[in-house]
This record gives sequence, structure tokens and C-alpha cells, in this order.
Amino acid sequence: MGEKRTDIFFRRRRFYLNQYYDKAIYFDRKTHEVLEAPKSKLLDTEKSSRMNRHIPLLVVLFIASGSGISSFFSLFLQGTYSMTAFWSVILIWIAEFAFITLLVERALYRNVNKAQVTTQTVCLTTMIYPNDENQDEEEKTEKKGFSKGAFLYFNALLFTAPAVGFYYVYDFISRFKDLLGQPIGGEIFKIIFAGLLLGVAFVGFNQNNFVRILKLSQRFEEGKISVICRADDDPDVYLEVRMGTDQEPITTELQKDENQVLK
Repeated sequence: MGEKRTDIFFRRRRFYLNQYYDKAIYFDRKTHEVLEAPKSKLLDTEKSSRMNRHIPLLVVLFIASGSGISSFFSLFLQGTYSMTAFWSVILIWIAEFAFITLLVERALYRNVNKAQVTTQTVCLTTMIYPNDENQDEEEKTEKKGFSKGAFLYFNALLFTAPAVGFYYVYDFISRFKDLLGQPIGGEIFKIIFAGLLLGVAFVGFNQNNFVRILKLSQRFEEGKISVICRADDDPDVYLEVRMGTDQEPITTELQKDENQVLK
């Protein structure tokens, strides 16, 4: 069963993990399946290069419309706060939020409804950090330290970005009556920036949450969770994979009942 399209606005059941050659890899939170689907054109570097050929044309069109864009922003720089300015800011916030969320949604989740359970090789490559045989203990310790620091750093970002964005939004709306008739200055760009902050925060929390991906990988490496994939040499065989105490993967073949449900 594919995801409902409304899942974009709520907590995802399937979330993006990484790329593997021409595949996008996902994790199903309910079934613990590691899934693969074709990359979108935005993730595929070869197809993206073809799309990039159209960029010069877009630049020309952008320059050609420069006078209109300049006139639009001159209303902010030379005018005064009015209800027109108020609703213009609201529309810009909505446009910024929609643009960044829909762009990332299309890049990462374009083909998520086509996702199938991936093979054991792809699963382990995605879930386990690559181990270098030449890596000494000090480097491994630094790597673990980075992971812990990354949790704190990205959690702080996930909290700070929406907090700042909501503050700008609240401050602008709550003080707008006092701003009516006042000349518009450079602070308008800070106000407009709020929509972008909220969009980035939504993407970081719901669409490409680095902390969630890192935590999932660590829990798998520590043997706290298992995942489901297919056997490399037989796509009809499903495997449950977990890490043993010796940091080697342990696989268990799953059986299907009469309703073709894995057990």
C-alpha cells in the first residue's frame, strides 16, 4: 500500500534515508522494511544536468522581468505600511514555505509510492556506516563524538529555525497596527525571511531529518532494532537483519502465512 498524499503534512510513515546509485532508499517506520524506489530527476545527477541546460533561458527571462521585480520591491522600500503591504507579506510567506517544501518533496519522495523492499546488500550499505580497516581507535572515537555532537547541533537547529521564524511572524502581525502609515525600511527583508525559515524547519523535521536518520543507524548498529529486506540472490525470500554483539549482521529468513503476511 502506498502512502497517502496528505502524509506530507504529518509525521511520515516512510522517510528518506539515502541514495544508492540510481535508487532512493526509504525506511518504513511501521514494518521496519528498507525500501528502494527510482530516484527523482532532481536527485539524479545525470538527469539534473539535462535540466540545468534550461537554466540560461530562465536567467534571461529573469533579467527580462527585472524591471517588474524591481518595481515590486520598490513598493516596500519607498512606500509605507498598509493593508496591501500586510497581505503581500502574508502571500510571500506562503509562497516561500510552499516552494521549499514542495521542491524537497518532489526531490526526495517523488516515487515513494513505487518503493519496494530492497536487497540485503543495499540495506546494510545504507544502514551501517562504512568501516575503514585502516581506521585507528582514535579516529573511531572521534567519529562517535561527532555523532553525539551532531545530535545536539541539529536538534538545536530544528528548534532555533522555527522559533526565529514564528517570532518574526508573531512580531509582525502583533505590531502591524502600530506600523500602519510608517515608512518601510530594511527590516522588511527580515520579516519576509520568516517564511523561508519556517519552510527550512519543516523540511528538516518532516522531509529530511538528519537526526532521525542518524539515530536510526545507530540503533541498528547497536542491535536495538532489526530491519527487513530481500535476499540478494532470491527476491522472493525476505530476511530480518539485526546486528549481533560482535558487530556482524545476523539474518533470519521470514515465512509467510496463508494471507501472504510476513511472520
